[in-house]
Amino acid sequence: MPAGAMTEFVPLASTLEGSFDKLLDQLPGELRARVERDLSPLPWDDLSIQQRRIAAEQWDYQHDPATEAERALDFQLIAEKLEIERQIREVELLAAQTPVERESKTRQLEELRGRLETVKARQNYPRAGGVRKPPLPNTSGSSRDSPYEERDDESPDTYIHFLKARDFLKERWGATAEEVGIWVWMGPKAGGLKGYRDTPQYDFPPRFFFSPYDGSPDYVSELMHCYFKRANLEGFVPADRYLTYGQLVDRWRAHLSEHEIIALIKAKGATGELSGFHPITGGVQEAGMWRDQEDFPSIEEGMFCLAHIEKVEAECFRSAAPGSHAEAAIDVATAVKSKSSSVASGKIIAVFPVCQNNRENYRWWNVRMRDANDYDLVNCRALRGRASRPSYWHPDLVAAWLVDKKHKKAKEVAEILRKHFPDCAEAAEFLYPSST
Repeated sequence: MPAGAMTEFVPLASTLEGSFDKLLDQLPGELRARVERDLSPLPWDDLSIQQRRIAAEQWDYQHDPATEAERALDFQLIAEKLEIERQIREVELLAAQTPVERESKTRQLEELRGRLETVKARQNYPRAGGVRKPPLPNTSGSSRDSPYEERDDESPDTYIHFLKARDFLKERWGATAEEVGIWVWMGPKAGGLKGYRDTPQYDFPPRFFFSPYDGSPDYVSELMHCYFKRANLEGFVPADRYLTYGQLVDRWRAHLSEHEIIALIKAKGATGELSGFHPITGGVQEAGMWRDQEDFPSIEEGMFCLAHIEKVEAECFRSAAPGSHAEAAIDVATAVKSKSSSVASGKIIAVFPVCQNNRENYRWWNVRMRDANDYDLVNCRALRGRASRPSYWHPDLVAAWLVDKKHKKAKEVAEILRKHFPDCAEAAEFLYPSST
């Protein structure tokens, strides 16, 4: 054989076909020598027929030139899995002291664990050439526990690309591309959106998660791989709104100088009152529990929760920031005086749905009712809950709060008040006159 010539690959499993039931001494000389060489140090005679076959197939997989690309991918997935597990350990050790930091830590851990499950699923997912077997179908009746889920139908319109979804959400909610990225990072359990990665390539599209941080803060570019279900977009109501750093600076220009704005953002970020979120790392430098992470994206790359911004404005500014919800809140609080009987929290949750899924809706309301002060909902509460007693709320004030925070339209909550709470007719008329 000429020097440098490639040795032809001869599969071991097919060569051994018909001989897996034989002891080593019963194999022909050449075949016995190959088993001793290629499967050493496995004790051939001590293995079952099935174990011998698996060992031969494993050797073929590791040496077949046709599987070289897949083996490289396997190595990459193992490295990615180890990196995500390292990030999970780091986040678990972060000290989260304020409610904002605890909520962000929870979201980041959920996102990392979701990415980890996706990597594990990809290790057993079908590849080109059919080398891998597809995962077993989900028999639980829910796709929630699987990073992959089957298409609802064969229509290409079932999944919508990020750019088209961004335009839809901009028209409906005034959202920016960056805000859509935050909603994808949060996921549906936290009031965000569920995305899918490169759906045209899969019969079972995987859940979209952002790739591990590589030093680049750009997450909008990666959203070009993201798709959404049309039904999810049309029924989406954001649990929270977010502003970019530039939008926040512009918002505060009427009250503060440039130097004061930057100083206030950093000061409130350091205390965790105004944490800057980032879909890849969870947070940015100089913000909350990430303030010591020098290699994280700068604070200028962060996204800031509108509810937290408004709390800072209420504390630091003499008047509401231009265009803020606080201006509307003053009008609503003045005009809508609670004349209704209070009702249990369960009825509020049932008649004022914010999320389509019942479990997500309950979680959304439970977080806000439990931390009523943080969400400016405390004035709507008539009675605190106890271990065996639910909290009680004024439905007309809750309706006004939903409109003020842009969680629901005025027309919708007015109709709910008229239907379920006859003693709230005056509040319903104020929110959306019946003659309109």
